[in-house]
Amino acid sequence: RDAVALDKPNNAVTDQMLDQTLSWKKQFSEWVSYEIQVDEQTSFETPINMSTTDISIPAEMLKFGTTYNWRVRVLHAHDVSNWSEVRTFSTINTVVLKTPANNAVDQSLSPLLTWDEQ
Repeated sequence: RDAVALDKPNNAVTDQMLDQTLSWKKQFSEWVSYEIQVDEQTSFETPINMSTTDISIPAEMLKFGTTYNWRVRVLHAHDVSNWSEVRTFSTINTVVLKTPANNAVDQSLSPLLTWDEQ
């Protein structure tokens, strides 16, 4: 196998949370590690570099309303695989406020603030 098969998130998904987990299929022995790159640019000029021995990792340093490209490759003591296909995802841009309602009156001094994901 010359490259990792990516699993989640699917390609071109939108409105993903900032705590996005990246995952790929287990195709290699437990004696490997994985290098992961996440970048706003398709050229991966200034990527966020991560590594793990697992088949998933929480993405780091994501920003609201941003489209990201990500890819993975396998590292072994004697070899390095090709990069996987590149997938994209975009993060949520905002949250929807729930309570207190807009222009609410007679609220407590410490109102419960709640919101929904976009």
